[in-house]
Amino acid sequence: MRQSRYNIMVSGLDGEHLLFNSATGAFAVLDEQGLGALEHCQEALCPELARAGFLTALESSDELALQQQDFTAASKRHDTLGLCLAPTYACNFRCAYCYEHELTSRGGRMPFEVTESIRRLTAELHRRWGFGALFVEWYGGDPSLALDTVDDLSGFFQDFCSARGIAYNALMITNGNLIDGAAADLLGRCGIREVLITIDGPQELHDRRRVPADGSGSYQRIMHAIELLQEHGITVNANMNADKVNWKTYPGLRDELMSRYGVALSTSQLNDYGGTFGQKPFAAPDYDLFSHEEYAIARHERFAADGFTAQSLRDLLRPTPAFCRGQEESYLVIDYAGDIYGCDGWMGDGSHRLGNIVQEIDALEAGGDPSWLHSITFDATADATCSACRLLPICQGSCIWERRLTGMPCHPLKVALADYLRDYRSCFGPATGPVTVLAEPLTAAEVASRQ
Repeated sequence: MRQSRYNIMVSGLDGEHLLFNSATGAFAVLDEQGLGALEHCQEALCPELARAGFLTALESSDELALQQQDFTAASKRHDTLGLCLAPTYACNFRCAYCYEHELTSRGGRMPFEVTESIRRLTAELHRRWGFGALFVEWYGGDPSLALDTVDDLSGFFQDFCSARGIAYNALMITNGNLIDGAAADLLGRCGIREVLITIDGPQELHDRRRVPADGSGSYQRIMHAIELLQEHGITVNANMNADKVNWKTYPGLRDELMSRYGVALSTSQLNDYGGTFGQKPFAAPDYDLFSHEEYAIARHERFAADGFTAQSLRDLLRPTPAFCRGQEESYLVIDYAGDIYGCDGWMGDGSHRLGNIVQEIDALEAGGDPSWLHSITFDATADATCSACRLLPICQGSCIWERRLTGMPCHPLKVALADYLRDYRSCFGPATGPVTVLAEPLTAAEVASRQ
């Protein structure tokens, strides 16, 4: 027997040693005797270590091979086709921190040649893969500026899926400023079940950050849009692009949105994606960016302050076979010109362009097998640095676009994991022996649910 390569040990209180396995989700507390049994791989002394998978008969290379096997299986799953579609690059906002100014200045509208190629692509991939679900994400720019295209393609997707018993789901990411009653009704008819809107703080702060091209305030129009969308059965979720200035307003805004509208508010770290921080208006004192380490710590502090349970921590620390859809072959990003990408962050960047659907649809229907049909953004299990990391099963390389663009070193858990594990420990009672297993390895059902 030997220690699992995915064991992570941190110091607890009162001399306890906290042991977590990132591949199985098992969690235990050890005293000095238990620690010695682990370090010397003495299964006979503490059989709980082997039962929970902290000691294993597998070679370290075999454990990595299992991760690679899981990742490969996830990346090659074709049961769901995911399409991220940008019907235009145009945007009616002029946010100070936007890194897509060059793209939005292109504008553009998706012509018939592209929409027809997307129809043909959907049919051809169903012929090849027989997928049972179709997920469409409307992106931009702002797709609310091209609702005719959304309406046109959505009608096709709905009819196509209905005729074949395919589950259909659609999401739109929009600033929400143009969502009136007619637009909300259209989105409902288009089968869009969720809309994601950015809200960067209470009204005064938000209106300084999320600025329409005409300079007007957008907060109240967004609140009205939320009401209209909900009237049409559409779930609205919100995200805050967080820095040190608006972070302090997050708890109050989150609670207000939930109590008034039932809207959940998440956060993403605001970074200097375009290399313009320090240039007005994206500058201090209106903005104060977190470092990646500071944001990871701030997120943990907020998590702890909000309260947690053993289950919420088990879910937070759950392993996954893939970090994002970009690590799956069955996910394609297509812009208004028909150019294909593997990640929405790379959209419009010619160095990451994989192909063009208009130019290649004939060959695809004729049985061609283009490289973009088998492309993924990143395989962390094959990367020298990521594959050696004990957090690989949970992280899977994290957001590769973010890492390459901003130099983000790693998943936020790399910074704050010890604090989360101490929180986890506080959910359980006293230790009962040299090794006390607090959380058993994930069950088969739990493993299946993470797919």
